[in-house]
Amino acid sequence: MSPKEVALWALIALGFVTSVIALFRIFTGRDGSSESGIKFGPFTFTALAQSTTVLVVGFLAIGVSAYYLANQSSGQEHAGASDVSTTAPRNTPANVPNVYNLPVARGLEILEHDRFTNLRTAHICSNSVGAERIREVILDNHPADVSDETSIVNEAGAVMQVAPDTALLVKVSNGQGC
Repeated sequence: MSPKEVALWALIALGFVTSVIALFRIFTGRDGSSESGIKFGPFTFTALAQSTTVLVVGFLAIGVSAYYLANQSSGQEHAGASDVSTTAPRNTPANVPNVYNLPVARGLEILEHDRFTNLRTAHICSNSVGAERIREVILDNHPADVSDETSIVNEAGAVMQVAPDTALLVKVSNGQGC
């Protein structure tokens, strides 16, 4: 959990506690319902008004924090990107997004978004995709400059899971037929 999430959960807890205390004061009559109160300009805030204000602020803290946490986790998804948790260990096998026939820049962006960052590209001839489009993603044995040709993504789509830290070679069409 990030420090920001911890702070938001703490704000939710504080809002909850404050709201419970305010409700207790209101419903048990322990709000000091005397006419004395805090003067603010032409207004006087009695203890009941103070408890109600604290209650509203507590509920607002809970609502705003919960709304932010809910929307933060949904994020914006890439079209065609797999649903990979950003907190999963990098050596846990994950779905590789189907980047076949995507423009190379878009495909690399999607792969990197899903934490596949150990990438290398190679331009190849292709009869199946146009220039600067991804033809295939395979396992890469770089720096030996040898690939074992195990296809991860091809015209059939994403065909297997690999750990995000696995070295991958992204084959990109150079626009020439084979």
